[in-house]
Amino acid sequence: MRLKMYSLILSGALATLVNFSFAQLNDVWYFGPHGRFDFSTDPPNYSPETVIPVDTVVYWCQTQATDEAGNLLYWSNGTTVFNRNGDPMPNGEGLLSSGGLIQVLSIPKPGSSNQSYIFCLDYYDGGENGLTYSLVDMSLDDGFGDLVPGQKNKTLVSGVGNAPDNNIISEIFTAVSHANGKDFWVVMKMGHVYNSEFRAFLITEEGVSSEPIISYNPITFFPSVSFGGSMTFSHDASRLAICNRTSGNNGIYLYDFDNATGILSNGFDLSVNHFDSFYGVEFSLDNTKLYGTGWEGVYQFDLATNPIERDLIYAGTPSSMYQTYYQSLLGPDDKIYIMQANWEADDRHVAVIHDPNEKGEGCNFEADYVEIENGDVPGGGVQLYGFPLTVRICESRLVELVGANIFTPNNDQLNDEWSFLAVDNVAALHVRIFNRWGGLVFESSDINPAWDGNLPDGTPASDGVYFYEYTAKNESGTASNGHGNLTLVRD
Repeated sequence: MRLKMYSLILSGALATLVNFSFAQLNDVWYFGPHGRFDFSTDPPNYSPETVIPVDTVVYWCQTQATDEAGNLLYWSNGTTVFNRNGDPMPNGEGLLSSGGLIQVLSIPKPGSSNQSYIFCLDYYDGGENGLTYSLVDMSLDDGFGDLVPGQKNKTLVSGVGNAPDNNIISEIFTAVSHANGKDFWVVMKMGHVYNSEFRAFLITEEGVSSEPIISYNPITFFPSVSFGGSMTFSHDASRLAICNRTSGNNGIYLYDFDNATGILSNGFDLSVNHFDSFYGVEFSLDNTKLYGTGWEGVYQFDLATNPIERDLIYAGTPSSMYQTYYQSLLGPDDKIYIMQANWEADDRHVAVIHDPNEKGEGCNFEADYVEIENGDVPGGGVQLYGFPLTVRICESRLVELVGANIFTPNNDQLNDEWSFLAVDNVAALHVRIFNRWGGLVFESSDINPAWDGNLPDGTPASDGVYFYEYTAKNESGTASNGHGNLTLVRD
């Protein structure tokens, strides 16, 4: 199973119906009022052109929807949803994030051809709104899209203003596809520093479940007045990485994740000390490396070693918290891109890790890879510290088995048994073989079944054509069925 980070992609006519789908790669990242990042060239091309009003506030987080050609359909900073013309959707204002500062992301509604959810997190300055979601329907407003009446700012988790301490909201949440390949999980870390709780909300065709799957992580997070940072899933959906950046009490942590059940387990603290401030985390495509980015520079954690080895890939020399490396994200070219932020300058740069699967300096880190031009925003400077937030989609690989089409059980030690040609990504398997009259001649639940050509009573089966059927589950627990025929020849 292989995962990639996707932006919400829409396809179809830009009219009254827009079909939701997922492009294999998301080739255009939109920065709202700060232009776009186009991966059709190498290096990616930055363009300051935008339809979003230039005075729109966006700091760390934003989300987008595009068509298959990379054209913008909608974009949001967590307070307003803008359509492809850069106009607020009729019901698109007043979302409940913290003014574009904290996280917001889009997730398609399973089973729908034209609807998606926008999740918002209100955390900054003790926000009371918590985790909310709204439903966007692209068939509304003549195909320009709008929020569905009655489906705006629906509360999942209450905020700090109206909840006890153990319900304080962090600014950290993310999303990943379910093991069944159609549903999704939204996963968030609760914010109280002594709270070990994670909540996973399931999204299905029926909607968003209000009853979370709760996991308690055994790691004690260092005390702090807030919990900020980011989190992301590995590309095989088996791990979740999380980092926090709070003054003097920082860390980076790793967990196992089961995307069939939504349960996190086996928390592990990767921090050497708790004074390295991380804001971004991202996995290499082969899942053997984890990168942490922040005030001190760029760190690599080699997850294939035991104990896990840590290497400072690039040591930055920031003069303050305003000059650092922020969010990191795997691009469609399988490179990891890192936002270089500086509130005191009139520009931004994007750094890159060219070969993130490689160990140490072999990962080929390059600072100042692409320059992002100054934007005309209040106060001057480009107030931009992250990439569009996206749901990590699992390309769930169903088991497809092919059996040998002929075998010769004559005890000559050559092709004496029938079996499947290859058994990969299989966690459970049940196979049955029938004769041409429908009689069962063989049954097995072994991962590598082998039929010796004998009937259940031990007598040799006759020459001829037989039929097999199987039910298999992949490593994520997703079941698939298959069938085929085989020929038994003894002479």
